[in-house]
Amino acid sequence: MRLNGPTIESMDKNNARSKRIRTLPDEDDFRLLTAYYAAGDEPQSRADKKRLRTLIAEEDHRLRQVRRQYQLAQEPIVADLKRRGFRIDTVQQLCGRKRSYKSAIPILLKWLPITSDIRAKERIVEALSVPWARRLAAPALVAEFRDAPGVPFSGLKYAIGNALAVVADDSVFERISALLRDKRHGTDRTMLAMSLARMKNPRAVDLAIELLDDDEIAGHCVAALGELKAKRSRTRIRQFLRHPQEWVRTAAKRSLAQIDGAQRLRKKTKIRKRLSRRAAVR
Repeated sequence: MRLNGPTIESMDKNNARSKRIRTLPDEDDFRLLTAYYAAGDEPQSRADKKRLRTLIAEEDHRLRQVRRQYQLAQEPIVADLKRRGFRIDTVQQLCGRKRSYKSAIPILLKWLPITSDIRAKERIVEALSVPWARRLAAPALVAEFRDAPGVPFSGLKYAIGNALAVVADDSVFERISALLRDKRHGTDRTMLAMSLARMKNPRAVDLAIELLDDDEIAGHCVAALGELKAKRSRTRIRQFLRHPQEWVRTAAKRSLAQIDGAQRLRKKTKIRKRLSRRAAVR
């Protein structure tokens, strides 16, 4: 008979099973829940069965508290947005809108540093990951990335990096450079590296090439250099064609194709201009 407990469908998405298991400090508890949720294996001893029931009840209670806290954190934000005319019940519903919600950006930026709930922050950051938040959102997002607590498996810093890959510009180049060089942020810097592709500052290419020596973010720097069409990075990128990870090799191939394609386009443009000038002289 299967023990009662929350089903996979009732649990939050985004790999919630891993989150709930990995945050358990006790190794034996970890083993019990991993076997139960991953493979459906129930313990054989009566003591382990009793312990598992207790763990499930405790975790279910914790998840209900987390959801309730998230709902409470969203309420004043949603109320603010409703006063501006947005007919939504959650911040996440903004992301599903096909039309621009530019007037919501100042409200989201107001609440971003105020709310302390990690999931509410993630939803705000997700809603700010849009082109119409450029010039407004970048400084606030950089500050949030810098100050965000190192909560395991929260995904907050990754979400912020992803947002900056959309809204960053040269105004935050120096601050993003400092964060990328700060290895204390670890792999949370991966999407932050992609924000370099938004920069027009020529030093963005220099920084991306420099960070190719940083194994934690090298693959994303390869991708950023492709977006930047950085011709002088071609030799360095070619070295990643032999990288042990397939996705990095694929990124290197794509970046080289982007750089070569940009070069061919520039040559064609020069030829057209030259022919146009000759035609004008005649």
